Amino acid sequence: MLAPRDIKPLSEKIVGSFSESEFDRFLITDFNGLHLADYAPSGEAWPVRAVVFIIKLVNRERDAEFLSLLAGHAGPVDPLPGPNQPLRDMAAALLAAALPPQEAHRPCFVNGRLFINRDSLWGAIAAFPASQGAQRILLVDGDPGTGKSYSAQLVSQSSSHTRARYIPIDLARSTAPEAGLGELTAPLAVRLELALKQKFDDLAQEARDVLRAGERLVAALQEREQSAQAGTVPEPWWILVDGLNLPRVGPGIIDLVLRLVQAIDQGECNNVWLVLIGLKPERLTGALPQLVRVDRSSLPLPDHVEEWLLRLVQEHKSQPADPDLAEARDSLRQTFAKSQPVQQFWPSLLAALAAVRAKLQLVP
Repeated sequence: MLAPRDIKPLSEKIVGSFSESEFDRFLITDFNGLHLADYAPSGEAWPVRAVVFIIKLVNRERDAEFLSLLAGHAGPVDPLPGPNQPLRDMAAALLAAALPPQEAHRPCFVNGRLFINRDSLWGAIAAFPASQGAQRILLVDGDPGTGKSYSAQLVSQSSSHTRARYIPIDLARSTAPEAGLGELTAPLAVRLELALKQKFDDLAQEARDVLRAGERLVAALQEREQSAQAGTVPEPWWILVDGLNLPRVGPGIIDLVLRLVQAIDQGECNNVWLVLIGLKPERLTGALPQLVRVDRSSLPLPDHVEEWLLRLVQEHKSQPADPDLAEARDSLRQTFAKSQPVQQFWPSLLAALAAVRAKLQLVP
């Protein structure tokens, strides 16, 4: 979240607010399980320690949480140390600058594609980077044809904005009648350079031994994270698995995914953020259905499309004549008035939007 140019000014404000011993006492306080002391370097001079501390937070995407803590803190209360007013003000300003766009200012296109509605998804993805535990797991559910898989476009774009490594896995790509464990483990092994790739043949032979495969996957992820921490802290890993609702996806794949969910929730894999498309919350166990983030996709309503069109007009700084804009709205509403199967909804709507954009000269 923090830009490189923000690190030095923020560290200077920290040094101006705390002595070294005060900062150490501040960090050992357990603020909602943040464990900030884990990111405090040793063996460095005090001003440098502050810089390295912030860099570690940025690399692990904990900077937003730290800024939220500073901005909302009441300040020092003797004998407890705390951030002074200038540091709290800077934290609040940095946090506000990084907030996601409000609904009225969201981009009309994501990765070059129209993106309409999905308020819940926007909110979930906006809060995703600073999340902990089960909140680093997002389930996307919904009826067929409502745009579940389309959600990957927003996840992809957001991951690039947060310096995360994005690893999409689409279980619909293969034409094999049943998905094997390798369709999930192979992309992870290759993209994250896991030690698992050297044992992949063993895993392929253990298709029935999902428990053992799950433990190997978690162990490999832990080993990769720990080896990176010895040198450079790795960028966060955003793993998206699409197609979990398909008939070809059997219990083996689901159980392997659930083991990964468990590892994130219980702190075994602290560098993994997980988006699961097509997995229903009721497949999770215990309290997890209430703890994870859940988005339910649905078809846009006429009001959603009109709101999107008005934002597009603003983006183009255009001022179409009122009669032309009214005619465009009417033509879009006629698309919704037609009785059509859900699989024809999106082609019909996209064609209508293309015609409206051309008429109002809202094209690049």
